[in-house]
Amino acid sequence: RLWNFDVANKKLRPTEVKTFSKVRMARNCDVDHDDEYAYVGTSTGDVLQIALQAQIPCVQHSYPKMGHLLSAGISNVKIIPDGSLVIASGDGVVRRLRIRDGEMQMAKGAECKVHGGITSITPTQDSTYMFVGTNQSNMYWVDTSSLTAELKNTCHTEGVTQIAFAEGCSSVFGTAAGSDIRLWNTAKRQELVRIVVPNRTCL
Repeated sequence: RLWNFDVANKKLRPTEVKTFSKVRMARNCDVDHDDEYAYVGTSTGDVLQIALQAQIPCVQHSYPKMGHLLSAGISNVKIIPDGSLVIASGDGVVRRLRIRDGEMQMAKGAECKVHGGITSITPTQDSTYMFVGTNQSNMYWVDTSSLTAELKNTCHTEGVTQIAFAEGCSSVFGTAAGSDIRLWNTAKRQELVRIVVPNRTCL
């Protein structure tokens, strides 16, 4: 649904977007700088390109095609200043798409995968890098052009049940939470080692 603001009457007036045969649940969207197209991420795992300036707003294209949809849906859509589109999925995939001849195409090698479903994408001021957050309490620093991801911050996803220092050593300590055991560098506050014990609770 597209909303137009009627300034004279101080009202919002809705216009239904024509989706043809596509039945989707929209999760997020972003609009290009010219207000020409909106890009809508769906729970089905594709991105819909909506023509906003058409007489009847409608879906023009979608990415990817059926059979290649992203698992767990599209969780984030961001347009960056060079006109590219960054999309992220609920299973940790980040892709950069180029808009060519009005269609969305994945740039060569422009994909990376991080640990956990992606919950947020925040570009830096010049959009050369992005902060990418996941539902596994991980924060990644991602190069927008190469889509290389570097883990910057992390923490347990469940309550910490135990903390222990080695005898005579204060520079490293261990924590237990859920199915994770982790070793940390005290000075740098960085994770050194992660041990996952499936189907067990570490106490």
